[in-house]
Amino acid sequence: MQSKQLIDIMKYSYDCRIIHRHVRPENLMLDSDTNHIKLIDFSFAITYDVDDKAGSIGVTDTVAYAGYEFLDYYSKLLFGLCLPNYRYERTFDLKCALNVIIALNNVPLLAKIYAVETLTDIHHMTLEAIHLWLDTRL
Repeated sequence: MQSKQLIDIMKYSYDCRIIHRHVRPENLMLDSDTNHIKLIDFSFAITYDVDDKAGSIGVTDTVAYAGYEFLDYYSKLLFGLCLPNYRYERTFDLKCALNVIIALNNVPLLAKIYAVETLTDIHHMTLEAIHLWLDTRL
C-alpha cells in the first residue's frame, strides 16, 4: 500500500475543495505502469466553500472506514436521535484514509472490517464499526 500516495491524494482533493466521502480499499486502483494509486468512484463526493464548510448533507451508508465522530452521529441517526444531515468536515476523508492505511497493514483488522461490512443490518454494522475502531484505538 502506497500510504504516502494516499495521503497526497487526500491533500490534492482538499486543495480542489472535494470531500470524497467513500474512501475505502475498493475505491483505490493501482496503475501497474506507474505504480501509482488512483482514487475512483466520486459518486458520493461533495464540494465545500472557501470557509471550509460543506454544509449539512445527507449521510452515505459507507461506514466501515469512517472516523469515530461520524460513526457516533450515524448510530444516533439510525435510532432517530438526530437530524439526517451531517456537517462533513474537511478532514473527513483524511480520517477514512488513515483507517484504510491501518487496515491494509493489519490483516486481522482488515478481516474484521470485511466481516462488519457483510452484516445486513445497518444498525448492527454501525455499532460493530464503532466498537472495532474504539478497540483499535486502545
